[in-house]
Amino acid sequence: MNITWTRREPPLRPVAVAGTDSLYDAARKRLADGVAIRAAVGDGWTLILGDDLPWADGAVYLGWEDGLLVPTLLRPSVPSSFLKAALPDALAVLPGRVLTGAMPVRQAELA
Repeated sequence: MNITWTRREPPLRPVAVAGTDSLYDAARKRLADGVAIRAAVGDGWTLILGDDLPWADGAVYLGWEDGLLVPTLLRPSVPSSFLKAALPDALAVLPGRVLTGAMPVRQAELA
């Protein structure tokens, strides 16, 4: 499926952030400070959900659209409802990447 992305106005409300190792490290620091976050970790990526989201280089902030996490500042060319139906295991769809797995529902405990 070829998805292109355009600027979204107004942006979605950020409820999650996706990134790589630097986001994982930032999330560990937040947890050590007692901040409540939920996390999913895959091969080379980290997804954090919560009210107090960490910042990291290269991280992409995500918001809910039709039951799918997508970038807050970008709109996919394919409706999010279609993406959700076509990719039922997707946690989030970002430019060039689909994060799949179980949605985190408990407080994170990153090692």
